[in-house]
Amino acid sequence: MHRPHLILVVALGSGLTTCRSPAPVDRPPDPTLGRTWQDEVIYQLLTDRFANGDSTNDAGAEPSCGGCYHGGDWRGVASRLDYLQTLGVTAIWISPVVANIDTPSRGQAYHGYWPLALDRVNERFGTLDDLQALVAAAHARGIKVIADVVLNHLGPVAFYDLNGNGVLDETGGAGDPANELSPPFDPQGVKDQQGTLAAPFLFFPAATTTTAGISPAVLRAPAAFHRRGLILDYNEPAQSLTGDFRGGLRDLDTSDPAVEEALVDLTLAWDELVGFDGYRYDAAKHVEDAFWRVLLPALRDRRGPPPDAGDGLLQFPEVLDGRPDYLATFTRPEMFDTVLDFASKFRVFDEVFKHGGPASAVLATWRETTAAFPSEPQIAGISTAPAATLLRFLDNHDLPRFLSENPSIEALHAALAYLVLGDGVPVIYYGTEQAFAGGTDPGNREDLSRSGYATDGATFRFLQTLIGLRRTYVALRRGDTRFVWASEHTGNETDAGVLAFERVAGGERLLVVINTHATKTSDTTYLGETLQVGFAPGTVLVDLLAGDHTRYVVAADGGLRLSVPPHGARLLAPVSP
Repeated sequence: MHRPHLILVVALGSGLTTCRSPAPVDRPPDPTLGRTWQDEVIYQLLTDRFANGDSTNDAGAEPSCGGCYHGGDWRGVASRLDYLQTLGVTAIWISPVVANIDTPSRGQAYHGYWPLALDRVNERFGTLDDLQALVAAAHARGIKVIADVVLNHLGPVAFYDLNGNGVLDETGGAGDPANELSPPFDPQGVKDQQGTLAAPFLFFPAATTTTAGISPAVLRAPAAFHRRGLILDYNEPAQSLTGDFRGGLRDLDTSDPAVEEALVDLTLAWDELVGFDGYRYDAAKHVEDAFWRVLLPALRDRRGPPPDAGDGLLQFPEVLDGRPDYLATFTRPEMFDTVLDFASKFRVFDEVFKHGGPASAVLATWRETTAAFPSEPQIAGISTAPAATLLRFLDNHDLPRFLSENPSIEALHAALAYLVLGDGVPVIYYGTEQAFAGGTDPGNREDLSRSGYATDGATFRFLQTLIGLRRTYVALRRGDTRFVWASEHTGNETDAGVLAFERVAGGERLLVVINTHATKTSDTTYLGETLQVGFAPGTVLVDLLAGDHTRYVVAADGGLRLSVPPHGARLLAPVSP
C-alpha cells in the first residue's frame, strides 16, 4: 500500500505555514453514527454563489458579472446551515477548496475548477480556519461535508509557443492549428509551426500564474503535463485521457510517478487536516484508472475501518456519460464506491419528466442500471454496494436547469418525487428548492441570496415534505424497489404516463404512483388490466402526499385502481390499526 509522508502548505492569514503529519481535527462525537450513505440527502452548492458571510474577501467580486466572483464563502455556508436543516439536507457538497488562478487576462475561477496551488486554500472562500469551522459546524448538526477535488488538470497556466516568439497568440478559435492556447490534439505532442520539434510549453508571466505560483513544486515543470493539445474527440481514448480541455486547462500526467505521488500526498494531507466525509472527483474519466487504484485505497487505508454503526468515506467520480455499463466500470475493485448517475439524468429526468417520454423508459433504465453495477461494496469502502447507492440528480452546475427547458413547476415536482422516493441517493442542486430556472453556464449558477433563503415557497415545501417522508420511512431509504406499472403510452390511453413502484424493507411497504403525463389525468388501468400490488386484499391505504387523506382499498384480487392528475404523485401507506 502506498503510504506517503504528509506535507501540506496552507494559507494562514497572509503567511504560509508548512505542516508535517498534521493532527486530525478534534471533533465531538459523530452524530451521524448509525446512518449509511443510503440515508443521506446530498445538497450540491457552489460556494461562491450560495452565501456571503465575510465581506473582507470580496475584493474584485462583481455580482453582476456571470463569470466573476460574487463573494460567497465558507462563512456564508456556515451561516445558512439552519436553512439547509429546515429543508432536510443531511450532507453538503461544496466547491473545490484549493487556490485557483485569479487574473484579469485569463478570467476568474469562481467555480473552483481551475486549480493553481493544490496545497493552499482558496482565499476567496476564506481561511483554513473558516473551512475547518464550517466542517465542524456541519458535523455538530449531523450534516456531512463532501469536497470537490480536481486532479485531472490545472487551470490555464501555460501556452504552446508555436511560433517561438515567447508571447501568446490566439489566432483563430480553439482547435485552430495556430491557436497557442488550444491547438489541436497531437498524439506525439504539440509541435512547433514547422511540425518538427515539440513546441515550447511556456508558463504565463502573470504574477499568480508563474511557475512560482503553481504548487506543489513538481507541477512547475513542463514534464508534469501531457502537452498534447485540445481534445477534439472525447470518444477517442488517447485524447480523452491525455488531452487538454477548452480554455487552456492543462492536463496533468498522472501516470508520472512524481506527479502521482505529489497528488496522492496532498489529497491525504487535506483529508487529515480537514476531515471531510466524502470526495467527488472532477473529470475522473480523463484520469488513468491506475492512478485511482492508488489514491482511493490510500484514503481508505488512512481512515481505517469506519466506526461502529457508522459508514466509511464516500468517494465518487464525475463521469459525464449516459451508458450504465460504462459508468459501472468506475466501481470495479479498488475504484469508486458509486457514481453520479448520468444515465438516469439523461434517460429518466430529461427524456421522461422534462420532455414527456414514456414512463416505461424509467423501468428500462432502472433495470439496465441495476444489472450493470456491483451488488457488493468496495473493500474498506462505504457499507453499501454501488447498485444500492447510485447518486441520482436532476440538475448540476454544468447542465441547464430542469425549469429552463420545461417551465412547468408540476413537472419539476413529479421529477423530485421520483428522485427522493425512488432508490439511490438523491442529490439536490442548490436553487432547485427555490425553482431556479437558469440555462447554460453561467445562467445555471445563480446567487441563492436572490431568493432571500425563503422556506415558504411551493417547491421548497414540497421538497421538504418529500425529504421528511424519506427520513420517516426506512423503506424509502434502504428498501428494495419493485416496479408494478410503467406505461408505454404518452397519448390519450387510460394509463398514459403512469409509473408505479413499491419500496419494501422488512415489514414496511409503500407504494409510489407518479403520472409523468403533462396534461392528462391517468388511471392505474388499461384494457381491463388493473395495477397489482403487494399489499394484502382489503388493506386500506392513505396518500401521505395528499392533504385530504383520501383512502384506497386493495381489491380482493390484489388490484388497486386510482387516478393521478397530470404530473401528480401519490405515496400510499397502510393505515395503522
